[in-house]
Amino acid sequence: MDFEIPTLSSATEITGSDHKILTTSWKTMLKKWGNAKAKKWQKRRKVYKYDKMEEEDWLNFGRHIETELQKYKERIMTCRDSVCQDFDPLPFKPPSDTTEIILEIEEIRSQLIKFTEVEIKKINTEDLLLKREETIKKLKETKKMFWTARNIENNNEQNARIKYYTERRYNDMKENTTRMINSILNKRTDKVNWEKICTLEDVIVEEDKIKTAAKQHFQTWTGKNPTNMEHWEEWSKYYEAKDIPKGIYDDLIKDIDDEELNQTITKSPNQKATGPTNTSNEMLKNILAGPRKILENTRPITLIEHAQKILTKILTTRPARILTISNVLSPWNFAALPQQSTMQLMNNLINIIEDAEINKQELWLLAQDMSKALTQYIFH
Repeated sequence: MDFEIPTLSSATEITGSDHKILTTSWKTMLKKWGNAKAKKWQKRRKVYKYDKMEEEDWLNFGRHIETELQKYKERIMTCRDSVCQDFDPLPFKPPSDTTEIILEIEEIRSQLIKFTEVEIKKINTEDLLLKREETIKKLKETKKMFWTARNIENNNEQNARIKYYTERRYNDMKENTTRMINSILNKRTDKVNWEKICTLEDVIVEEDKIKTAAKQHFQTWTGKNPTNMEHWEEWSKYYEAKDIPKGIYDDLIKDIDDEELNQTITKSPNQKATGPTNTSNEMLKNILAGPRKILENTRPITLIEHAQKILTKILTTRPARILTISNVLSPWNFAALPQQSTMQLMNNLINIIEDAEINKQELWLLAQDMSKALTQYIFH
């Protein structure tokens, strides 16, 4: 294969463009052979017998490769010289006005001197124009110096912080066990923000008014809410009592025995906030299990005592068990009982809505607000 030296020609008269056209020609053996011989040549396969190569053969092969590479190198260099002879690399041209650059450098220099108290040589116009390479080198060295110093200070600060918290944790084992346990368990108590509160009518920011509004809200939010009897006649038939077998509620008033108490305590959850006496479920379980378990975490805040919760759990488990076994409630009740959830009801409702949308049918839904004893109806 051989090729001619490329030439550049103007394309203005051909396409009206200001670009150049690069023209060259490649000579291959395929043109001499023709299509039939070319196809036959393409099917040939060379097999190199490396195991029969002698040292002299390898030397000759290396010389041949070097000679061929030198030929192509000379041709490429010739093409480069002929094509690129009119192009010169752009020399560095300093800016005509260096005032803004000098001001920016001086501002940075002043800030560095202010915060580091290290004297830095001032840079002038002569340094930028006549000593450009030397000035750039010095600036890079200065940058590296500050960068290294910054990393050293950051590492020292981090090591000091690690040392401080390590010593504090060690001291907390003797002086502040609460903070130590909370830190180990990653427990954080979020504080209530009373900077402002929003009501339906206004936003309160005064401290005294915030306290008054909060106190009034928590005193009245569970107050008596009269029943709305406007639609009672329409819905009363759905609340009529069923024929309930006699004696199913006898277990509600029987005495609480040890077995029932132990089962309720065993099933009670752990890590719950305690009441004023700091008695937690873990303590109650520890009483049942004996002295083998050790209580590690309690957090006293003003809440219902766990002993009261145990009693409440027993009183709610009894009717739930009776209502489940006796099927007293309506079959459309999907909550408040064990092994029941509103998920089934929601799936049914979604299917009804999708069916109405697909079949282009009118659909009416009634949502009844059960909050505070059936006092409100919302129609959609």
